[in-house]
Amino acid sequence: MDTNNASGVNITNTDGAHTNPLVFINQNDVSGAGAYGLYIDSENAAAVALLVESAYTTALQVNGMCQLYGITVSEKTDDYTVTTSDLGKSFRMRAGAEKTFNLPSVGIAQDGARVTFVKGDASKVIINAADTDTIADSSAGGTIYNDTASVGDVITLEYYHAITKWVLLGGSGTWVTT
Repeated sequence: MDTNNASGVNITNTDGAHTNPLVFINQNDVSGAGAYGLYIDSENAAAVALLVESAYTTALQVNGMCQLYGITVSEKTDDYTVTTSDLGKSFRMRAGAEKTFNLPSVGIAQDGARVTFVKGDASKVIINAADTDTIADSSAGGTIYNDTASVGDVITLEYYHAITKWVLLGGSGTWVTT
């Protein structure tokens, strides 16, 4: 363990064998494949707040309570086609008129990917599924929309590849599928 670092946090660089450390940073995944990973175990702490800012962190495992900050927010004012590199972002539409987000064509590599949409004004927001994907109980290639006058309504979707569906993880407001 490295106890001489400036943060005072114990950091280890081993093959994954750990006994309740507060923070465990590992440059090899459990299989030894060489992927970068970050393991946090807050069993001995009430909570851990962590800011992850690394192009190399490809895995994060948390046991206990953790707050993550730094989700990319992108504000749009016109129709927008979400790309697979946009997955994980939060989009706000502030157009003053009806606008559409088009979801990307996705596959097994995007299984579990999430995206959030927020209404930034009272205009109608439409989210359109690609290909034969569905959104909740929509038809294949269907849509989900919110046309209420409320501001700040939100929806978070996660892609579930085994059923080629964007499942609704949460949200607020009235969202209607077609």
